Amino acid sequence: MISEEEIKYDLINMDDTGIVKKYLLNTDVWYFTCHLNLDHNAFMINLDLMNEIVSNNLSVSMKNILIVGSGKTGYSFSPQKALRKFDSNEEIESDIDIAIISDKYFFEYWNLARKEVSVRYSRYYNEISSGIFNGYISKNTLEDIPSIRKKWNDRIRATKKELKARAKFQHPINFRIYRSWEDLEEYHIKGINKLKKVIIKEGSK
Repeated sequence: MISEEEIKYDLINMDDTGIVKKYLLNTDVWYFTCHLNLDHNAFMINLDLMNEIVSNNLSVSMKNILIVGSGKTGYSFSPQKALRKFDSNEEIESDIDIAIISDKYFFEYWNLARKEVSVRYSRYYNEISSGIFNGYISKNTLEDIPSIRKKWNDRIRATKKELKARAKFQHPINFRIYRSWEDLEEYHIKGINKLKKVIIKEGSK
């Protein structure tokens, strides 16, 4: 497993795009190889199984599915969590975050969100509009607005159940929908840029 110090070194010395490609867009999944201790062969089988389950249940290409977040690397690249280790918070169980790249789902849930926010959920407007503008539908959009949550949960319930039963998932599973791979990469580049500033500030203390 790569260390926190190695990641910090890369954050300071590599460009944002290079970090995203090295840590987030590769095929490695820390959760499978380190948390579940799967050897390389078992890891590849389980990764293919995960992609197959999600693909079959959601009718998306296996090439458009990616684990992100601390389940991917063992550390959170969120600027707010700043390399917090997976499951290091004893009070809150870590989640496994799965990105779905699908313009079909993006526009479907965008249209649902527009209808709901304009009527009853204006307090979510800034978060939802920011996500839409940047090409993604967040976990909060999918789970906090009742009519959207019902449609999403009806669609995703069997997927989560099968991932836990067949693909060894032991933690809660979250999904985020991206319009395109370019939007996913841009989202994470922006996050890396913010994380760099946090790490540099901490190192200067």
